[in-house]
Amino acid sequence: MRIEDGVATCTVHKFRPPNCRVFPIDPRDLADRDLVAPDRPCGFSFK
Repeated sequence: MRIEDGVATCTVHKFRPPNCRVFPIDPRDLADRDLVAPDRPCGFSFK
C-alpha cells in the first residue's frame, strides 16, 4: 500500500480502476459490500 495525496492506494496490482485503488479501506468495508451483494463474493482480503 502507498499513500498518495493522503489517499491509500494498492501497490500489488499495476493496473486497477480508480475505485479499486482506494477500496476497501478496512475489513468493515468488505462486510458492508457483502450485505449488498452476498451472492457475489469479493476477491479481496486483508489476510
